[in-house]
Amino acid sequence: MKNQVVGLLWFRNLTEYSEYRKLFTDTHTLPEDYSEWLLDAEKVIQIYENEEVNIFKVEAEPIDFRCWCILNGQSIDSEGRIAFTNAKAQECALKSGWSL
Repeated sequence: MKNQVVGLLWFRNLTEYSEYRKLFTDTHTLPEDYSEWLLDAEKVIQIYENEEVNIFKVEAEPIDFRCWCILNGQSIDSEGRIAFTNAKAQECALKSGWSL
C-alpha cells in the first residue's frame, strides 16, 4: 500500500501558469511554455506512481499560494512550492482518513 504522500503544484491552464510565473522568484527554473511544463509534470507523476508514491495535484489560486508562503515564512520559489504542496497533500490525505 502506498503511504508516502507528495504534492505537485498543478497549473490548470496557460493563463494560470503565466500568473504564477509572474509571482515566482525563480522563473528561470521553469519552462517558459505551459505545454512543456505539462509534459514535464506528467513525467514526474509517472515516476512517482511507478515508485508507488501517492501524488496529489494541488490546485490553488496564485494569491492563495503567495499568502500561504508569507504566513508560513516560505520563499515564493521552488522551496515554497514544495512546502506548500506537501502540506496541502498531507492535509488532503489526513482528511481522507489515510494513515501516514
